[in-house]
Amino acid sequence: MFSFSKSSLTPILQYILGIFIFAIAATIIKYLGKNIHTAEILFLRNFFIFIGCCVWLIWTKKTFILRTEKIYLHICRSVFGILGMGGMFVAYIYLPMANAAILLFTAPIFIAILSLFFTKDKVEWGKWIAIFLGFLGVIIVNNPSDLSFGIGEIAAIIGAFFQACAMLTLRKLGQTQSNMTILFYFHFFASIISGGACLYFPFKFDLSIFILMIGVAFLGFSAQLMLTISHRKAPAALLAPFTYTNLIWTSLIGFFLYHEIPSERLWIGGSIIILAGLFLIFSQYQQSKKKI
Repeated sequence: MFSFSKSSLTPILQYILGIFIFAIAATIIKYLGKNIHTAEILFLRNFFIFIGCCVWLIWTKKTFILRTEKIYLHICRSVFGILGMGGMFVAYIYLPMANAAILLFTAPIFIAILSLFFTKDKVEWGKWIAIFLGFLGVIIVNNPSDLSFGIGEIAAIIGAFFQACAMLTLRKLGQTQSNMTILFYFHFFASIISGGACLYFPFKFDLSIFILMIGVAFLGFSAQLMLTISHRKAPAALLAPFTYTNLIWTSLIGFFLYHEIPSERLWIGGSIIILAGLFLIFSQYQQSKKKI
């Protein structure tokens, strides 16, 4: 598979730090969601990062990286990304922190399903079992006695699905486009899409909210930077298991800030989802190695 060495420790720690920063940003978003509409959070978050990208491009005089022949793919990635992000934000706003994190972990399951239809990847029987178990975990988390899905649960599943769509699109873009090119166009189109959505909802301007949204944008950019740097230094399959440290951070934050106590079925169903996700991630890694 892959070897673990001392040189792997730094990217692993960087990756865990990135996941932790994402959890802090999600905490602020949960608070903001009680005061402003999700569309406004999406717009301000993406717009501030877009402004930061513009400043960086002008400062470094690297505007040439904006040349692209993949504009249609950038638009698709932006639509998928903003829908996935919106679902994630709504999930954190309406659900306990740990519950939202667990349901969003279904993204690798959707990637495996989508790969069957949109790529040449072969889905083995073992993957189908993992997919089935993953959704069984979702049912357990959501209470199998009544199977009632509220807005938070639905948003989390939809968010995970579109995150999977965005990841598959990102794989295609990553073959020819630089990280900054992808980052710029995503936040450019995401700002337009979310800004258009804001026209249908009252836009609330408040200085404290404005400052917090700048913080969310900074945290989001910093977390993405940490994940990008770590992926350059270590294989994705080595880092992927540490994505699930998000459950630790969200559980602790939910407990201390919101007095949320994860239920027994959350740990049981969550464990099934995580194990299914890990199996699918490592299967994809092994499959990609065979193609090399």
